[in-house]
Amino acid sequence: MNDYTAHPEYRALLETVRINPRDHAPLGIIADWIQEHGGDDQAEFIRECLAGRGKAPRFMRTVFNDWTGPANPHAGALAVIRDLEREGLARDCGVTDVVLAHGFVSEVRLRVAEFMSHAGRLFRSFPIAKVVLIDCGLRMGSLPDGGSGYFWPPPRVDSRIMQERGVPSELWNSPLVSSGSVENDGGRSPIIFKFEKDARRVMWDVCVAFGREQAGLPPIAG
Repeated sequence: MNDYTAHPEYRALLETVRINPRDHAPLGIIADWIQEHGGDDQAEFIRECLAGRGKAPRFMRTVFNDWTGPANPHAGALAVIRDLEREGLARDCGVTDVVLAHGFVSEVRLRVAEFMSHAGRLFRSFPIAKVVLIDCGLRMGSLPDGGSGYFWPPPRVDSRIMQERGVPSELWNSPLVSSGSVENDGGRSPIIFKFEKDARRVMWDVCVAFGREQAGLPPIAG
């Protein structure tokens, strides 16, 4: 890990980013601080992300527990991944993919069991704004009006199975789910959404809300 990452001022600035990862103002401040303390590559990477130059890079963990990403990644992105690997946090928590938006880990992909076990630890460490559960996806089905829609959880994952896997009701019987669903009977049957994008957005938001609660963080503003 770079020496500056243990500095109390850096930790305090990172805390402001974690509290609201969608607020870009603290990112410029932390980029300036990082550059002043020798982290030129990561500071430049943060500024380029804020300026919208290029797509946020995704890195995937291989079977050999190292990381592979886009061709010719920014040196600042590589610095983040090196620190991530040195800490071992993503590996210990079963994270398979990360996306680096605005210079930090902003998205994680992992299995339900690992998420439920490590959500608090992950959200205490990174300004995460999106979680994708790789073994709890969507499935198409029929809507009451005869059209098609998207189930979440998928039909094969009913409440009994979710409970057996250690997934609390908050992840499938959340107000975030019921407010956007076509059908919801308290978690006893699959939640149905008419549009895939709405179902996916609710999945992400519910997981983020749960992770922040486990980490003792307030809900994301806005």
